[in-house]
Amino acid sequence: MGEYVNVPCIAPWDACGMIRTDMVGNRVNDIMDSGTWLYRVYVFGEGSRSEQWTGVLIHDDADIPPGPTPIDTPMGSFRPVSRPESGGAYAGWFPVSWKESMSPAG
Repeated sequence: MGEYVNVPCIAPWDACGMIRTDMVGNRVNDIMDSGTWLYRVYVFGEGSRSEQWTGVLIHDDADIPPGPTPIDTPMGSFRPVSRPESGGAYAGWFPVSWKESMSPAG
């Protein structure tokens, strides 16, 4: 969703193609970022009533604490979550593209 602009591909390492207008020129869209982006999901107490799912977003080997608003990354947008859902508890960062009603596997 949103408004997109076509950015020409000048060099193979350029961020180009259809890019959201609010991301054009932002460092987050720079595919040559010298740091790494990682996304991990941890589950604690799997199968129990106290099951907890936690999404962790890591940039340059440092955890990014969930803030009040979504964040854009080269992997897509992530939203902060902390609410009981479908018998489990979710916390941390989760991809915006994941459905609100998503329940844990199993």
